[in-house]
Amino acid sequence: MPRLSDISYSREATIAAVRDYYQFLRELGYLGKTDEVIELLRHLPYIRNDGDVETPQAAPGTHFVDWARLATRNWDRESMLLATDGGEWEHVPPHVVGLALEARWSFSFNLDTELGVIYWIKCPHAIECDTRVEPVLDDAMDYTPEEELGRRRDGPAWAVPDFFELLKGEFRQLNFVPVGPRRVDDDYSNHSGETGDGSTDVMRKLYRDHGWPDLDRYRKGECLEALRNTLREKYPDLLEDDVDYDDE
Repeated sequence: MPRLSDISYSREATIAAVRDYYQFLRELGYLGKTDEVIELLRHLPYIRNDGDVETPQAAPGTHFVDWARLATRNWDRESMLLATDGGEWEHVPPHVVGLALEARWSFSFNLDTELGVIYWIKCPHAIECDTRVEPVLDDAMDYTPEEELGRRRDGPAWAVPDFFELLKGEFRQLNFVPVGPRRVDDDYSNHSGETGDGSTDVMRKLYRDHGWPDLDRYRKGECLEALRNTLREKYPDLLEDDVDYDDE
């Protein structure tokens, strides 16, 4: 975080920052989304993507959209929607917005602001069947116009709070395993580019040996040090070259 001694007031910088923010709000209008979607995107917190380094993954192989930055990129409407709504869902309703960037190994999360649910497209079967946080029972084919059905058929939906509890549970159970400052692996599929080298099981054991998921017992500093040493000794290919692991 910056110190006050590093900050000074600049009228020009202030004007530029406010102008840039207003430009961000106007840029989103051309996506054809509802006013509620635009208003939501104005207030959501984002994992900042400054373009210099890869942002941390929020799920295996998956980066949440930094709308504040993405909206300032000189992309046409089709490219923007392809990167966020996904390319496999035709006729995405204007009240639905993608939360994760589409990529080869990524999961797809689409928020429906009318129904208050998040669709997990091509959700791993084991997660869909986990009864700890159950998806909604209604079949999308029963409540969706045919022309808007699209990818809703390809995955279950959860109420918004339940969806994020589900993701947290995957980390608590170490089904999602952080293997570095910005990378998360899993055992469900090849979303994270899993190499089959056994690294996920090794990292999972390290976390448990240091008390995870009991936060009262979890020895974070010792665990991260063990994680760094294991990466260096056994899995150097997983090291992130632009990260100073000693400072993490």
